Amino acid sequence: MAPLARFSARRVAAIAHRLPDRPARAAIIRSGLSVQGGIDALAAAEQIQTVLDVRPELLTDEHWPQLQRLVLTLAADVHEVQRGIRQRKVAAPSLIPLATDWISGLPAADLHETHHGNLLTPDITTTTSAIDKIIVQDLAWVVSALLQLLELRRGIPAEGHLAALPAMLKYGVGSPAACYASSIGIHNRATATTLAANCPYPESTFRQFLDWLSQLATEEITTLIDPDSARLLIRSTERRSPRAAQAAILSGNRTFTCPLRGIRHSGNDAYLAQLPAGTPPRPRPRPRQ
Repeated sequence: MAPLARFSARRVAAIAHRLPDRPARAAIIRSGLSVQGGIDALAAAEQIQTVLDVRPELLTDEHWPQLQRLVLTLAADVHEVQRGIRQRKVAAPSLIPLATDWISGLPAADLHETHHGNLLTPDITTTTSAIDKIIVQDLAWVVSALLQLLELRRGIPAEGHLAALPAMLKYGVGSPAACYASSIGIHNRATATTLAANCPYPESTFRQFLDWLSQLATEEITTLIDPDSARLLIRSTERRSPRAAQAAILSGNRTFTCPLRGIRHSGNDAYLAQLPAGTPPRPRPRPRQ
């Protein structure tokens, strides 16, 4: 622990020497950025604040593409992102168009086809490696830190698409609801986007999104997404809310899917699989030993 304590003390001292502003210094330390990266991020946050003071309409959904490009452009100049660009030996000017198309959901093959010439990446493996390192890791991390510093300067937290931008970079999807879907295990980006598009709440919270999923019948889920993702949602969402499960059972006109304990170990799984749909179960409790 002693070497770690000495390293931490030197890092805090270096930040304090270069940045007397105590709240900003604390925010940079919490972000985990380097001293130079934190100072770069703080400068970027101050530039964004200056632009928003002049053009507050950028915070509306209509102007979100412009604000997204501004944030990504400034974040790309932060030390940690520039270091990733050098490590992967890609052309820096191609990063923002690549990140924009990644968020829009463009498949990996299309991303390579569109950007490999400007990225200077010879094959799709190199392109996807650059996306994973520079966009999914470094850029998402830096934008998250930048938003923390922006909140410090503005006095209010980011909302909507701006707040979700780090998650969009991490998951490669273009809306908060699609980020929610990705965060619960929907790894297919197109599937997550489809679920988001069908959510009835225009600007849903994570809780509203989960509540909506928990109220979907099995038939509705299977018509929305691919079978593998549907099985995941059926297992993870219909049982999430006991009230939703009760409503599905009592209504008598919806299908409710859940696993049964003790079937596999008792050897009855093959027998049950042969029963026709609609056969009423007659479960018997296991005798106490």
